[in-house]
Amino acid sequence: ANLSRFGNSVRAQLIGVNLWRELSEAATGFSKIREEFSRPLMILMAGVGILLLIGCANTSNLLLARAAGRQPEFGTRVALGASRWRLTRQVLVESIVLAGLGGVVGIGLAYWATRLLVVFISREQTPVVLDVAPDARVLVFTTACALLTGVLFGIAPALRATGPRMKTTVRVPISRG
Repeated sequence: ANLSRFGNSVRAQLIGVNLWRELSEAATGFSKIREEFSRPLMILMAGVGILLLIGCANTSNLLLARAAGRQPEFGTRVALGASRWRLTRQVLVESIVLAGLGGVVGIGLAYWATRLLVVFISREQTPVVLDVAPDARVLVFTTACALLTGVLFGIAPALRATGPRMKTTVRVPISRG
């Protein structure tokens, strides 16, 4: 009862100072830092998402070009008895490994960039102390995104490389000499 009465008296004093409002706003996640940096961080996040899509599309095009260049190899494998499913798995695994490496590099950049953002947010007189390092949830999300992009952007090159016209790609080189 005494503690409750003490809390009410402190609350009454803080309301007069207008500090209580700031404390309660920060406790719910709304603070001046959030108001100031929410919009720029959303713009940054949208830019990073667009950059990720551009990178995935470019990588998919590179995988398509690589698969087109490997048509004779795939034709030889089919002639030797490899199934279409086996070749599709091979191309998909290559795509997923590439996406996984991209995810690992992305996590490394995230650790570095979050520290850099906190340094930019901090001012000379009032340094900001925030723990914004990626945690387990971020790692799980990044892993899921890497696997998903590996499969989604690798399925087109895989299906194209192992398409129905594959058996016509084995050519016998003509020697001229």
